[in-house]
Amino acid sequence: MFESDALIRIETSRPEVGEGVRFIPTAPMIEADILASIRNDKFSQPDPIENEQLDRTAFDWYGKAAERGNLEAIVSLGIFYLEGRGIDTDSNIALKLFNDASDKGSTEAMRQLATIYLQGEIVKKDYDLAAAFYRKAADKGDASSQFNLAVMLEKGQGIDRDKDAEIAWYQDAARQGHNSSQKRLLKLQMDW
Repeated sequence: MFESDALIRIETSRPEVGEGVRFIPTAPMIEADILASIRNDKFSQPDPIENEQLDRTAFDWYGKAAERGNLEAIVSLGIFYLEGRGIDTDSNIALKLFNDASDKGSTEAMRQLATIYLQGEIVKKDYDLAAAFYRKAADKGDASSQFNLAVMLEKGQGIDRDKDAEIAWYQDAARQGHNSSQKRLLKLQMDW
């Protein structure tokens, strides 16, 4: 499940490190992830100027990784455009990036698009498209999308109500440790 452009493949037969293949992230993704996480450090006082500088630098590093075809970086750039982090807000570019990454198989991009269509804040609300994107990601094993699809099945949003399918998706997500799915299954069991 590793993306080849995001990781460097290292083969080794040295006994002290173990035989086999190792993968390590490429420098742009490491740098961008570190910079993006510093902003969210709960132990330091927020500094808007420093955060803006960190965001710009992280945006640049994600851009370098995205140029290499890294899907995680493409999605991160989309989020930065959506939230105006390190760059002016541009929902059209964000949508294009999410669509590109989704077409290449990114479940995170599919989930982002589904949420955008479900909320209807930057595009016209479209439950059918939201359900379709959640379904694509759910079919690929994304627990959050499985949960969200189950909720849509429960409410009949963009998809016909189907109690059996709803429970099956909650169960699939719960098996992966998705907390909200586990709680929902317990609630449904109590209601039976």
